[in-house]
Amino acid sequence: MEQIVTIVFALLVVWIVYKFLKDKQYSNESSLGNIASTIGVLGTFVGISIGLWKFDPSNISESVPMLLTGMKIAFATSIVGMSAAIFMKYTALKHEDDENIDDIMELFNTMINESRAVNNTLIENQKNTELVFNKISEVWISNQSKFTSDISNEILKLNNNTISKQNELIDEFKKLGETFKILNNGVENLLSWQENYKNTIEMTTKELNTVVKSITYIDDSIKDISQNSLLIKENNENLSDILRDIKCAQSIIVDGTKSIISISQKAEQSIPLINSYFENIDTNTNEAVNNLQGSLYENIHNVEAHLENIVSEVISKVEENKNIFNEEVKNYISEFKKMVYDINLCIPEISNSLQRSSDKFNNELSSFTREIQNALQENYNCINHQVNNLKKSTISINNNLDNTISQSTKRLENMNIATQNQIKIMVEDMEDIFTRKIEHLDNTLEIELEKSLNSLGKQLATISNRFAKDYIPLADKLKDVVKIAEGVR
Repeated sequence: MEQIVTIVFALLVVWIVYKFLKDKQYSNESSLGNIASTIGVLGTFVGISIGLWKFDPSNISESVPMLLTGMKIAFATSIVGMSAAIFMKYTALKHEDDENIDDIMELFNTMINESRAVNNTLIENQKNTELVFNKISEVWISNQSKFTSDISNEILKLNNNTISKQNELIDEFKKLGETFKILNNGVENLLSWQENYKNTIEMTTKELNTVVKSITYIDDSIKDISQNSLLIKENNENLSDILRDIKCAQSIIVDGTKSIISISQKAEQSIPLINSYFENIDTNTNEAVNNLQGSLYENIHNVEAHLENIVSEVISKVEENKNIFNEEVKNYISEFKKMVYDINLCIPEISNSLQRSSDKFNNELSSFTREIQNALQENYNCINHQVNNLKKSTISINNNLDNTISQSTKRLENMNIATQNQIKIMVEDMEDIFTRKIEHLDNTLEIELEKSLNSLGKQLATISNRFAKDYIPLADKLKDVVKIAEGVR
C-alpha cells in the first residue's frame, strides 16, 4: 500500500516534468511547479490520513507502524513534488539566461556585421573613387590632344563660367569651414562622452559588486537551508528514538498485563478450590460435631438405661444388702454424676472449639479473599494508571508529531518563500543589468556610428581637399591655355 501510493504520486510528478521538458513550456514553469508542489502536498495529507485512518489509541503497538508508513508516504511525496518544482524553476531560469545570452550574442553579431558592412562600403567607395580618378587620369592622358582642341573651343565658355564657379567654390569652402567647426564641436562632445563612459564603467563595476553581494547572500541562504534540513533530520531521528522507547514501554506493559492476567486467572481458579476446601472442612466438622453429639446422646441414653437397669437390679439387691451397698452406690452415683457432668462440660467445649476453628477458617478465608480482591484492585488500578499514562504519552507523541510536521511545513514554506524572493531579486537584478548593458550597448553603438560618420566626414573632407588641390592647378593650367589661345589669336 505504501509503495503503491508513493509510486502513483511520483509518476504524476514525473509526467508533469516530462511534459514540461518535452513541450519546452518554460514560461509556464510557475503554474506547473505549483501543480507539482500541490501534488506533493496532496500526497503528504494522503499519507497522514492513511496513517491516522486506522489509528487505535487503545492498541498503539499495532497502530504505530501504520502511522509510520503514512508518514513515510507523506514525506516521500512532499520531497518528490518540491524537488520537481525546484528542478522546473532551475531549468526555466537557466533557459531564460541562455536565451538572454543568445539574444545579446546575436545582437553583438548583427552589430559587428553591420559595422563590417559599413567599413566594406567605405572601402569600396574609396576604391571606386580611386578607380574613377585613375580612369580620369587615363582618359586625360589619352585624350589630351583632343582635350586641348576642345578646350580651345570651350575656353570662352569656361572663362565665363569660371568666375561663377570660383564664387561657388568660395561658398563651398565657407561651408566646409562651418563643417570643420561642427567637427570640432563633435570632438568636444566625444571628450564629454568619454567622461560619461568612464562614469558608466564605474556604475557597471558597482552593479557587478551588487551582483557579487547577492550571490554571497544566496550562498548564505543555501547554507541556512542545509542547516534547517539537518535540524529536520535530527528531529526525525529523535522522534524515531522516542517511538522505539515507547514501543519498548508498550512491550513491557503488555508483558506486565499478561502476567497480571495469568495471576488473576490462577487466583480465580484457586478461589473456588479454596472455597470448596473450606466448605468441605465446614461440612466435615459439622458432621463430626453432629455425629459426636449423637453418639454422646446415644451413650448417655444407653448409660441411663443401663443405669436404670442396674439401679433396679441394685435396688432389688439393695433391698437384700441395702446397708452394705448403700454407701458404695451413693459413691458410684456421685462419681457417675461427676462423669456425666464432665461429659456435659466437654461437649460444649468441643462444639465451641469446632465453632472457633470454623470461624477462624472463615475469617482467614474472608481475609484471603479480601487480600486477593485488594491485590486485583491494585493491579487493575495500576493497569488503568499505565493505560492513562500510555494515552497521555500517545497524545503527547501525536502533539509532538503535529508540531514537528507543522514546524517542518512552516520551515519548508519559509525556505520556498525565501528562495522565491531570492530568485525574484536575482531575476530583477539580472534584468536591470541586462537593460543597463543594452542601454550601454546602444550608447556605444551610437558613439561608434558617430565615429564612423565623423571618419566618413573626415574622408570626405580629405577628398574635397584633394579635389581642391587638383582643381587649383587645373584652373591655373586652363588660365595658361586661355592666355596661349588669346596669344594665338
